[in-house]
Amino acid sequence: MQKIAGTPSVIKQANRLLILELIQKQPGITKPELARATNLSLVTVSRTVDELVQSGRIAHSGYQPSSGGRKAKQYCINNNAGVIITILIRSGSYHITLCDIVGNVLREWTKRHAAARWTKELVSLIRQLLEHIKQEVLAIGVAVPGTVAHGVVSSIPLIPEWEGYGLADALARQFHTLIVVENDINASTIGLHENYTSSQVKNMLFLYLDDGIGASVVIGNKLYKSRRNFSGELSFMDIGRWEKERSTAHSLEGLVKRFLAEGRREELQDIVARLLLNACCILDPDLVVIDSTHLNRQDIDVIRQRFERLLGTGAYTPDIVVTQVGSLLYTKGLFSLCKSRMPAARIYT
Repeated sequence: MQKIAGTPSVIKQANRLLILELIQKQPGITKPELARATNLSLVTVSRTVDELVQSGRIAHSGYQPSSGGRKAKQYCINNNAGVIITILIRSGSYHITLCDIVGNVLREWTKRHAAARWTKELVSLIRQLLEHIKQEVLAIGVAVPGTVAHGVVSSIPLIPEWEGYGLADALARQFHTLIVVENDINASTIGLHENYTSSQVKNMLFLYLDDGIGASVVIGNKLYKSRRNFSGELSFMDIGRWEKERSTAHSLEGLVKRFLAEGRREELQDIVARLLLNACCILDPDLVVIDSTHLNRQDIDVIRQRFERLLGTGAYTPDIVVTQVGSLLYTKGLFSLCKSRMPAARIYT
């Protein structure tokens, strides 16, 4: 590792951050291992680690197994050094989660939307949270059912007052901490891909089919975000022989609701197969995850068969699974986004 140049105070701070980032990535690491990984002297590492323990940023987590001689102490990030708040906004409610800085969920609860104006209520909700949280709040992540570009929200029929609104900047002015605002489907996709998929899954399609329809794409292990934020809008795709009936239902979401209300399960299966076919012909994903309370494993078997019949072959069928994601994946995705946008100095110093 390259030596750091600068004044003594700059070098000390850089070494401190370097050691902290390694402890974050390798919980249970020892002082000798840190010295080897950083090319710092054992004396410098030992002094820095002792200072970090004293300041409460890291903690002694155990001893490294030894066949003889003195056992080396192991170190990890102190989970109590700060917290991250995540807020998932759904139809008529907020799902709030409090996480420590390594992602453990400390508390979660749901609050119904009651006020006439969402912005005023959200600000009031965050203020109430901050009054009862003793630890430092390192970041606040908010997932919204709309498009987000540079913190500005659009295409959000659930909350018309946020159309074209710079929600991230507005919250940052109020609370003076890192604010991350992201589309809810994108947040859940990140949470799913980073925490629950095999390392071999590099390309993934996430389809949300519940109180709305949306999709998100991971390409090369990264969430794909298009320039105009239109990627994943499957509800605009052609659905073949159902186009005429879609027009009478005013939208694809309306047509899906009609099929569900009338018990027309085969028609619903056919639409999902056609949506997947359109997307997979372009993306060729390793995995398709469908988040839905309306579909089960038997439905997926039928959808897979129709997919292959429409394509004319089973050679390009991806793995297709159905699940009910719940709030945990949104929380994990928001947490990951907050950590990735947070300077190391903000987390550790």
